[in-house]
Amino acid sequence: MKKIFYLIPLLAILLCSCKRTSCHNGIKDRDEVAIDCGGSCPDCPPSVTTKPVSSVTTTTATFSLDYYHTTGTSKSSEGFIEKGFCYGTSINPTKDNFVTSIAGTFNASGDYTTSITGLTGGKTYHVRAYIKDKTAIAYGNDVTFTTSSLGITVITDSVTAISLTTATCGGTVTSTNGIAIVVKGVCYSTSPNPTIASSTTVNGGLAGTFTANLTGLTSSTTYYIRAYANYSGGTVYGNERSFTTTGLSVPTVTTISAYSVTYTSAIVDGNVTSAGGASVTARGICYNTSPNPTIANSKTTNGSGLGTFSSGTITGLSPNTTYYARAYATNSIGTAYGNQITFITSSISLPTVITSLATSIANTSASSGGNVTNDGGSNVTSRGICYSPIPNPTTSNSTILSGSGLGAFASNLT
Repeated sequence: MKKIFYLIPLLAILLCSCKRTSCHNGIKDRDEVAIDCGGSCPDCPPSVTTKPVSSVTTTTATFSLDYYHTTGTSKSSEGFIEKGFCYGTSINPTKDNFVTSIAGTFNASGDYTTSITGLTGGKTYHVRAYIKDKTAIAYGNDVTFTTSSLGITVITDSVTAISLTTATCGGTVTSTNGIAIVVKGVCYSTSPNPTIASSTTVNGGLAGTFTANLTGLTSSTTYYIRAYANYSGGTVYGNERSFTTTGLSVPTVTTISAYSVTYTSAIVDGNVTSAGGASVTARGICYNTSPNPTIANSKTTNGSGLGTFSSGTITGLSPNTTYYARAYATNSIGTAYGNQITFITSSISLPTVITSLATSIANTSASSGGNVTNDGGSNVTSRGICYSPIPNPTTSNSTILSGSGLGAFASNLT
């Protein structure tokens, strides 16, 4: 049994050493019928060479290949079904990249040439020829080439004036090779590397600096932008920038000042400078004798929307009291408060009154009067003349009333 075990591999070696035609140059031969030891030669893959790229311009180039499928010293196209080139910006491109196929029959020489268009200026490309038979696809060697520089430079400016739905940006386009700029602008998207297939602005032709206004954006969203310049042969893009639109927020409001402060009243002004992206439905002044008043305390209601406003006269205050006041504004997000200010109501004191000299003095009568020049911080409820044969009469003596309030008055004593 042991001897038989060693005879089997020996027999296999003898069979494989029988006369059989070998493959030449890695290419399958087609005379396997002459093999007399059984079976057939395995299929050898096709072979193709990528030749140097020629006639390179800014956007075009010429590719060439040479395929090999030899029997002895002659070439044959037997079994080949497709040929062409694959190219891209990464090494060793395949048919998953850009591909151009060459139509027509296979010629005897095995040499083919084709022109490629639509390339980008100033960029390095990799190209490989390929050839395919019924069983396999073969790629040629990787060849690199660099297209001519366009002389077009595009710079994307920074983004400013960002709001809920708008932003301002722009760029600069220069052309040094005399290539005409057909149109320039900004392309933008919520995905990186936007192109002119994305949303765009159109900001005229010719080179130069331009400003673009983006509208219709979505709040709280990140956008990517690139300036672009379109010319007859394609599009050149600038550097990429990104920005995020603002979101809805409470309004922005400031408290201006308090004035016309009396012992029981005051007026306070405010200003709503931003609506926060939603309509301002209420605004006014809230006030209290404790710091940081809110709309849960005393407040005024003074319309809606943006702009300056006045509380009107706030009444019912206590004399000689410190008050804290803040403007407020409300939208659908909430209520915002302005800076806090303070004011002190006036103290109440006795009125100031001047007695006029007596005139028209007779045996039993005389005329006099006075002038109330200051109400002491409170309404003067009564005024008049008090008199007596004793000095320094008071209201406990005889009196003649002459109305109320500030100002001069006259009284007749009888």
